[in-house]
Amino acid sequence: MPVGQAQPPPQPARPARPQLVPPKQVPIPKQSPLPLPVYMLHNLAHVELNAVDLAWDTVARFSHLGLDQGFYADFARVADDESRHLGWCLQRLEELGYAYGDMVAHSILWEGAQASTGDLAGRLAVVPMSQEARGLDAGPRLADKLVGCGDNRSAAIVSRIALEEKAHVAVGVSWFTKMAAAMGEDPGAVYRHCITSLGQQEALRPPYNHASREEVGLKQDWYDRSLWPSGIASGCAQAHTASAACSIGTQKEVQQQAITPEALQSLKQRMATVLDVELCSAK
Repeated sequence: MPVGQAQPPPQPARPARPQLVPPKQVPIPKQSPLPLPVYMLHNLAHVELNAVDLAWDTVARFSHLGLDQGFYADFARVADDESRHLGWCLQRLEELGYAYGDMVAHSILWEGAQASTGDLAGRLAVVPMSQEARGLDAGPRLADKLVGCGDNRSAAIVSRIALEEKAHVAVGVSWFTKMAAAMGEDPGAVYRHCITSLGQQEALRPPYNHASREEVGLKQDWYDRSLWPSGIASGCAQAHTASAACSIGTQKEVQQQAITPEALQSLKQRMATVLDVELCSAK
């Protein structure tokens, strides 16, 4: 089915509950009125709701680029998976006698993605390759904690979600590397530039599940800031503002350039060439 064009709303629709507050106002587990398993499931449900919105926003927000139909189909499938994950969390909360909205939540995931509303490479770097990759790190630890609490059913749900999140990160990595190839740039350099220029370094906090990240194509020197070329993180942190991206040319990283209609058309043609080569190789 061909994809049309649409301008998504600046903010997704939200239920009346939970109340959205700044991150520092979300209580830590010991201060929460909810039991620990419920607290963890509530947080996961909130993440999954944001993931649904972000996947559909990616389809709509970049529909005007006229990309390969596979791009839009991939993110539609991601949205479908995330809605199923959300359903599992909501059902389990109900089984435990609670509901989504019984605790406050924050909107930091959506706010982080807003930084990339005009930048497809930035969106891929921030959402599937950073935010969703955090699930690869945290999922197994969360499941272990739930087992420790005696909640094996919730642990099984979390484990299944973490397993399926691998495909979502892989989708982002695949399309991101295609874009980098079409631009003739190193994907690691482009990724580091996107994260720093958009001020999203906080999404790269350790600990990391290096094995799971490697499995889906995320190279350690892309996301592990301790392995970045000297000066990138600190220089960008100082130079970043809301209106200007930082320059990391001294490290021979890719420079951010304004996207003109001519540049966009050239990129689309080069991406098509890359995809044609891949399709021929697969036959």
